[in-house]
Amino acid sequence: MKKLFTLLTAAFVFTVAAFGQVVQSGTITAATTTLLLSTPASILSLTVIDTSGSANAVVFYDNNTASSTNIIRPSYTARGQYLTNRVSTYTSATGVSVSLTNTVLFPYNYTVAATTNEANRVFYTIVPASGRVEPDEVSMPLGVSRGLSVRTVGNASYILTYVPQL
Repeated sequence: MKKLFTLLTAAFVFTVAAFGQVVQSGTITAATTTLLLSTPASILSLTVIDTSGSANAVVFYDNNTASSTNIIRPSYTARGQYLTNRVSTYTSATGVSVSLTNTVLFPYNYTVAATTNEANRVFYTIVPASGRVEPDEVSMPLGVSRGLSVRTVGNASYILTYVPQL
């Protein structure tokens, strides 16, 4: 009975996973950034096919915009602290001047400047002339946290299978 329940549960999970998959295909224009996914996803398979007739460098980025391959992080306020000496001086009841030095943590706020960095590269490959590349799971991460964009040297087409993340 336990084996039957386990088997039915596994079949249900595989069925839900299979129906949650999305297959997408399209073209990639040379020297432009093309947005493939604008939301986080788990990538199951990816095929890149060269249509330019010459070897083609292809870079996939974890990015959700087609305007560039950069991610802009806005400025923000952070909190820091440093050690400093605090000196306390007082006069005792007998008229003696007493000086005490204590080491304390002094907190302060500071502004972290905005940064512009290249988005994380998910996968980089060179597709042979009129050839195709199908990366295996070892050479390609299983998920992207922002989306998926691609930039190529020449024209190409792609076939992408993924599961959207909510």
